[in-house]
Amino acid sequence: MIRNEFVSNSSSSSCILIDNVRDINEFPKRDFGQKTITLPTDKGTKEFGWDFVDYKTIYDKLNFCAIQLIDLKYIEDYHAKNKFKENWQRKLWNEFNKKYSYDKCLKLLKDVCLKEFNLKIDFVKINEEKRWENGFYIDHQSSVTEHKNMGMFDNYDQLHRFLASDESMICGGNDNG
Repeated sequence: MIRNEFVSNSSSSSCILIDNVRDINEFPKRDFGQKTITLPTDKGTKEFGWDFVDYKTIYDKLNFCAIQLIDLKYIEDYHAKNKFKENWQRKLWNEFNKKYSYDKCLKLLKDVCLKEFNLKIDFVKINEEKRWENGFYIDHQSSVTEHKNMGMFDNYDQLHRFLASDESMICGGNDNG
């Protein structure tokens, strides 16, 4: 297992686990029969807060990916409109964005879902002001807004392993108790 980006802050702790031990052919086969699913979907959780829970269903993992992409698009748009105060901030963002651009990650998600699960992906348009009341969130420092928990988008194989394996998951918790 690969533990990616363990996060602990004032309210939550989280990480994603990606099964890299088993052969990919051992993972359960899923065929959605060319179905189109709109993400985030009501079939999985859309709130990744600070509960002690492991999210393992493909719908949970698809929602996690979708919310990360929604946040990634938001911060890409934000950085396109605002100037960085420091050169090191611009350099860090540019390096991160080369690896994890919205367009690249969305294409990867759509490709893996179609080729591996026969599933077409569509995205719901989310009004940024309404998203919190609709319950689409990953607790602040556990998300891409802090450059965290994007390891599933490293490459095709990583994303396939993250979505397909019943052992891959999003682990949630908190450091309050």
